[in-house]
Amino acid sequence: MINKKELSDFISFVKKKESQSPSIADIGFEPIEGFFKSEYNIKQLVIWRNENRKFYRDTSITDKPKTIKWFKSLLKDDYRIIFILNNRKLNSIPFGMLGISSFDFNNSSCFLESIIRFNKDGPRDGMYMAINILCEWVFKNTKVKKIKVNCFLDIVNAVSLYHRCQFKPLDLIPLIGKKKIQGVHWVEANKGTKAKRYYLVMERINNA
Repeated sequence: MINKKELSDFISFVKKKESQSPSIADIGFEPIEGFFKSEYNIKQLVIWRNENRKFYRDTSITDKPKTIKWFKSLLKDDYRIIFILNNRKLNSIPFGMLGISSFDFNNSSCFLESIIRFNKDGPRDGMYMAINILCEWVFKNTKVKKIKVNCFLDIVNAVSLYHRCQFKPLDLIPLIGKKKIQGVHWVEANKGTKAKRYYLVMERINNA
């Protein structure tokens, strides 16, 4: 079972760079707290989010105030950490984002979240390498035994990526699209509902 205090302390240390973040030769993992100190970076994050909004459950267009509000909510969560992925071979240019959250302390599990490739500035197979190294890092430094991820069933490239990263199908969640002024918010429907879109839940188990 995951110890709440141990996990909270560990994540706090990582955010303050007092503990080692995940590491791989070509990819840097920068806690988003440091990235957010730059106005330019905030503007870039808004652009990247809007360019990739089809990958989110809420496809509404975002802006700077909404992004700052999201960031402040992130700061209040002791069991959530998001990394900006940097290409170390290209002067640490950001190319993606990746995080962990939703820890289930009784079942020793958590979820990958905020998985997005911003652009094509990453190394070859950059997202694949980043997901794998983050999963290995979580298994090594916490008592997590299972890591889950949600993705839209109709985004084949994402499903294929997680399959390559050793995630196996676990559940299928029907979704209903609720139209908004500038997008659609996909919300969970009752089990058995025939839906236009589905969330595929996948899981990777630590077999070490």
